[in-house]
Amino acid sequence: MKIDRQKIPESAGVYLMKDINKKIIYIGKAKNLRNRVSSYFIGAHNIKTEKLVKNIKDIEFFLCNNELEAFILENNLIKKYKPKYNILLKDEKTYPYIKITKDNLPKLKIERKVLKDKSMYFGPYPNMNKKKLHSILLKSFDIYECGYSNLDKIYDKPCMNYHIKRCNGICVNKSLDTITYYKKPFNNLIKFLENKDTSILKSIENNMMTYTKNMQFEKAIIEKEKLEILSRLSVSQVIESTAKIFEDVFYIKRINDKVYASILKVINGKVLDKKIYTFNEFIEDDNLINIISMYYNDNILPNRIILNEEFLDEVEILKTWFIKEKNKNIKIIIPKIKSRSKDLLELSKKNLMNV
Repeated sequence: MKIDRQKIPESAGVYLMKDINKKIIYIGKAKNLRNRVSSYFIGAHNIKTEKLVKNIKDIEFFLCNNELEAFILENNLIKKYKPKYNILLKDEKTYPYIKITKDNLPKLKIERKVLKDKSMYFGPYPNMNKKKLHSILLKSFDIYECGYSNLDKIYDKPCMNYHIKRCNGICVNKSLDTITYYKKPFNNLIKFLENKDTSILKSIENNMMTYTKNMQFEKAIIEKEKLEILSRLSVSQVIESTAKIFEDVFYIKRINDKVYASILKVINGKVLDKKIYTFNEFIEDDNLINIISMYYNDNILPNRIILNEEFLDEVEILKTWFIKEKNKNIKIIIPKIKSRSKDLLELSKKNLMNV
């Protein structure tokens, strides 16, 4: 296969290599798609890579906003398609999530799966060691970790963690002050994970610089490790959400005499598919919502649809059509403010503009 390097986007994203039968045979991610994909067709490679390149007949690109999104998307797509040449990544690997239990006195846990237990989950976070992540969060946010499992109970003796100052005595003292003092770090952690307050990053950086200046290098290294991990947690991504939502994201645009449509398919909160359509002969008076109705003649209906603002006046018509023709009440969203829905719409637009 010959490639035109200039036609490959320079964005972060995922590339799907296909054989002569349009079957996906390899999925990879890149910080810069142009540089990464071009490298397959330049210079010498090992036997496995040479076999892969010989079988490539087409390459599809899925643009992302950053390398973290690309990493998560790559993992999810490999699980879905199980490509022939992605042998080392066929282990159904899952990334860790930060879990804050919904108990009256919450606990911090790091889990590989999101359970339906009403707890708060944040993530996933690729390339994170579970124990290291847990330890860094406890230390950075001064979160207490009681040694007893049932914090609703008042015990006769404090836990072992109390004696090493890792528990504030919540196991033996349920006074209002003790409870408030126990809960406050969890509230601070939630604000950080929701990107509502990231001031802790500056505080840790200042500590690191102070320790370095005073030649307390061991303490400076600890602060540096905190900063590196927490900075990675603060990078936002829309490729995967802990909300188990089935939704389709449409970005449809008329450009001159053509109409382009980009559709992202989100299943259980994960972006798992992308379709791009080009309509070359579109009559000026044709209603763009016809594209949506045609799409669902052959595709499964989601619970929710996200549309760009060009459809603002068509929402009620679409809702009524789904109820009467498809017997389903579908929530239709046209996001205007900063939100995950808005970010997904922008991602759909980003992929459309690459056509």
